Amino acid sequence: RMLLFLSFLSTSLLVAADIGNGAVPFTGPPQRPGSTPTPGPNGWATYTPQTYPDSITDYTQCQMPGESFLCDPNRILDGNVTEGHQQLDHALNTIRSSTQCACTSADANYGTCKGEGGYTVSLALVDKITLDANQDNKVDRMNAAMKFANSLRNLQDRGQCEDDILIFLSRQDQVMWTSTGPIAERALTAELINEVTLNAETYFVKGQYTAGLSYTLEKYGQVLRGEQVDLTPPSGWMWPFPLWAVITIGVVLGLVAIALIGLAIWGCTRCCCQEKDQYTMGTRM
Repeated sequence: RMLLFLSFLSTSLLVAADIGNGAVPFTGPPQRPGSTPTPGPNGWATYTPQTYPDSITDYTQCQMPGESFLCDPNRILDGNVTEGHQQLDHALNTIRSSTQCACTSADANYGTCKGEGGYTVSLALVDKITLDANQDNKVDRMNAAMKFANSLRNLQDRGQCEDDILIFLSRQDQVMWTSTGPIAERALTAELINEVTLNAETYFVKGQYTAGLSYTLEKYGQVLRGEQVDLTPPSGWMWPFPLWAVITIGVVLGLVAIALIGLAIWGCTRCCCQEKDQYTMGTRM
């Protein structure tokens, strides 16, 4: 595989020649020296594809209340983790229910549509990957993330005909990788995956993992539904209202405030003038 390294802000962007796979190491919140990963419910702090829990059959190990396409055994999400899980779980289910199976008769070697919705996207989150002691640079971490994501996607085998997608994120290794099946690769190109992942870094650098993953799922969902996708870098806006609406309201309120201040000044000036006229008239008498 040919790897192309691009420099962006002190962050290296890895582009794999195989369409549909991409990783961006991001500069996450600083870790304390000697900090250790947060153990999951089974006591493991780090995972391999073989030891990683299945969110369909072992959902309690994934910190989920029921079957899900999301697994977060180390609870790495920020803020209210339960709400974050619900938000991401809903986004994953929405993609599956709002897209169509992309397999055709020419794809019979991969399988056939089974009437179970469209693309299946899974989220696999960890605090840290199990690495050898000498694997401590960005290239090693990216390669490890790629192998982890591809192996886990193949092990879980959740697609109908190789149309599945798995997004893997390791917090302490500061890397996110999207692994896709051959059918899903047709929609999610390497260029698009890398651009979306790089935009999501806007949130990751602030430790806003829920927002970054939500952004990623939003863009992937739009692509998989055949919708137009705006890949303008996000501003990091987190309110439930669009930024333009808040700016418009702010401008209107500002104009109202200026008008009220102007009215108050005019009223004070008029009052002072009336008092001056009354004083002058009294002097003449």
